[in-house]
Amino acid sequence: MGGIERAVFIVGCGRSGTTMLASMLGAHPEALVTPESQFNMDLYTEEESFDSARYLKSLKKHRRFAIWDLDISPFEEELLSCTGHREFIYRLVEIYAQSKGVDKRGVRVWIDHTPANVNKIDILKNLFPDSLFIHIYRDGRAVAASFKAVEWGRKSPDTAALFWIQRVAAGLAAECRFPGLVSSVRYEDIVLDTEEELGRLCDFIGLDFKKEMLDGGGFRVPEYTRHQHRLVGKGVKRSRVDAWRVELEAREIEIFENIAGDILRILGYERLYDSPRRIKRHERVKYSLKRSLERRLDRFTKGGKRG
Repeated sequence: MGGIERAVFIVGCGRSGTTMLASMLGAHPEALVTPESQFNMDLYTEEESFDSARYLKSLKKHRRFAIWDLDISPFEEELLSCTGHREFIYRLVEIYAQSKGVDKRGVRVWIDHTPANVNKIDILKNLFPDSLFIHIYRDGRAVAASFKAVEWGRKSPDTAALFWIQRVAAGLAAECRFPGLVSSVRYEDIVLDTEEELGRLCDFIGLDFKKEMLDGGGFRVPEYTRHQHRLVGKGVKRSRVDAWRVELEAREIEIFENIAGDILRILGYERLYDSPRRIKRHERVKYSLKRSLERRLDRFTKGGKRG
């Protein structure tokens, strides 16, 4: 590897296409995508000066670092010699590429696709002064539908709407506060006009557009997230744009639009209801009980498989 020069953080609400976009950009010969790195921000504390020994100890215990499936024991001395947060993380990314046999000797750009970083852009830009941010947002009803298909996330339409509003607001606010450092893009535009949008984003992060990026094969999905990222690397799926219309119940759509309808409209998404009714108390109870039952069933099923 030639050495990482820049970090590009793809951020947004979960289930909005952060991994899909990372896989496309990661197909570039000068870019490298790693699994999500929640530990990046968890290692950092504003109160303490950099301590490589503490970082290494915390990293080994971090449950999300396990997703990387990376044995760092042969590289501990290298990591302990790091003198700052940015150097430690960049060296870790290089170790990942080396250990996974990634042949990208000319790599210049590390692409991270941890959605929750949308709330940490102000901190990340100081820790990584060379960084850029891509904020991807998607129709919130599609996000709510996608949450239903994974084990985590907001399962009821009201909680999904509030969560989506917060994450989208954080991304758009960061773009206003840090012009030139943050660029927003709609998931639907990437799916429906892939080459043009990828070309624009490549210009933004300083890469030449490559046709191979259209196939989205630039990320090795770890086993831990293989189910939720099963479509990554298989090209864009136009059918996913409007799939929420059949994946959500009519009442779920109505509740979502009651809470987030104004934001949907401002972002250019067509609403189905002119005067959507708010969620009722018995519906809150229903969604809560349903989620509790799903969790118990999931634990029972996994326990049975282990036995």
